[in-house]
Amino acid sequence: MAARGLDLSHHLSREGRTRLANPMKETFRRVSEAGPTMINLGNGNPVPRLFAVDAFDVHVSLPTKSHSPNKLATPGNGNLQTLQLVTGGAPDTRSAIDLAIALQYSSGRGIDKAIEVVQQLNEVLHKPPHNHVIMTSGSIDALSKCFRMFCDQGDTILCEEFSFPGTINAPLAMGVRWAPVRIDEDGIIPEELESVLTMWDEKKAGQNPTGSTLTPERRQRIYKLAQQHDLLILEDVSQISPSFLSLDVDGRVLRIDTLSKTLVPGMRLGWITCTQFFAEKLLLLTDSTTQHANGFSQAILCELFTTGRGWGIDGYITWCRGLRDEYQRRRDVLMSVLSKEVLSTGLASTHVPKAGMFFWVEIHVEKHRDIRTMVLMQQLADQVFERNVMVIPAAPFAVVPAYRVHDGFEETPDMQPTRLNHLRITFAPEDDLIERGIKVLGEVLVDFFKQ
Repeated sequence: MAARGLDLSHHLSREGRTRLANPMKETFRRVSEAGPTMINLGNGNPVPRLFAVDAFDVHVSLPTKSHSPNKLATPGNGNLQTLQLVTGGAPDTRSAIDLAIALQYSSGRGIDKAIEVVQQLNEVLHKPPHNHVIMTSGSIDALSKCFRMFCDQGDTILCEEFSFPGTINAPLAMGVRWAPVRIDEDGIIPEELESVLTMWDEKKAGQNPTGSTLTPERRQRIYKLAQQHDLLILEDVSQISPSFLSLDVDGRVLRIDTLSKTLVPGMRLGWITCTQFFAEKLLLLTDSTTQHANGFSQAILCELFTTGRGWGIDGYITWCRGLRDEYQRRRDVLMSVLSKEVLSTGLASTHVPKAGMFFWVEIHVEKHRDIRTMVLMQQLADQVFERNVMVIPAAPFAVVPAYRVHDGFEETPDMQPTRLNHLRITFAPEDDLIERGIKVLGEVLVDFFKQ
């Protein structure tokens, strides 16, 4: 039996409180509930016979644990599985979700079958006290809707002092402020958070950009702080367990998941898990803005996650464990080359990330004759770029009160030089590109400090 949770309606923004249901979507809901005998002369839904797409096949890798370079799934090597998605069909050939349903207009909540398989995944991974789901078009879509639902002009959101620029940008035009909270390699420091009251946005395990990961003990402490100060937690994480969602007896967590990093980014498909109350409010917003998530992507999700049709839930978890092992291997490759080509110079240092796909490399700018940290870091990144290698300096990820100006970045007293002297480097590419890129970084770094 699902937990009831607390009444947290006071957290809604003016938009969240006053948004009305889309009347056409209410009509759609009534028709759907009436069943197949209802003659629908109200909605302008094209009949499936006139859809340009009648069926399609999707070739997916088998969910093996090994993602090593010599075991990549390629046509003809026996490592592929074909998912067949069709309209109608005989009982033994029907898709997990009929394309006549998947490709039709639907509720902003998502296709029922897609919601069902996602809730099953949630039960396996989190056993959440609250398991109400609404499908989204990925994390930024989900976060943007949450910002609109909870934030009014002048409100403040708490987040890590360095965070993903797309997330930081999303609510700025609403007049929302960010309050940065100091982090270390174990994520947000609870003692730093404890002094701040208002809302808080918890970013990724394998945090982007720093690679920090909250420990289970810190998650427990932070959830208790959220209870003490009546905060909401937007949990946009890649970490499976323990999650804030699994701890959420109050209903103050909205967990945001996406398939971008585990399946393919172009699916633009994810979901929010929360209480029934918040899910209903998100549905009102979705029905009058983006509408439902992509039907093709939801159909693939249904087929892939249905046992006997695709991988099933267990197969997806196996696939994710294989991805974890492969990214750990790539992390170790980059760390080995980084130690040889960069760290050995004494001009940089780093910690080994526990999750995600990024290193947060500290550059020892105090050894340079110029003291303008932000300028130095941008110049270093530009010189690396001139050698055909991209790394990103810390400034775009920094969350400070004067974090952006119209024509670029502005160094302020809030932006401590010891915190901006970092580069974000990913170990997502193939091994040879990692090795070549880090070698260039090392060469440029040595020359840069001679200037």
